Amino acid sequence: MDQYLGADRTMRKFADTTAVYKPVLRYYGYTAEDYFASVDYYLENSRDMAQILDMTEKILRKRQNAILKRIEADSNKLDTTSNFY
Repeated sequence: MDQYLGADRTMRKFADTTAVYKPVLRYYGYTAEDYFASVDYYLENSRDMAQILDMTEKILRKRQNAILKRIEADSNKLDTTSNFY
């Protein structure tokens, strides 16, 4: 959510409010109290947060690589099957 808010200029004014997070928390079955407890926990246990971020980065890089390979494969298919000449 933070990345989305930072990337979308129209949403930046909401970045420091919990209002924008409430629908996301509700969707996943969490309360604001759960969120604040989580923030408190990770402020006290920064190594755990660092591990989560590392794992998340690895997952996203793996997905990105798979997507790039698929795009490349599709591009190669187009290059070999087109008869423009």
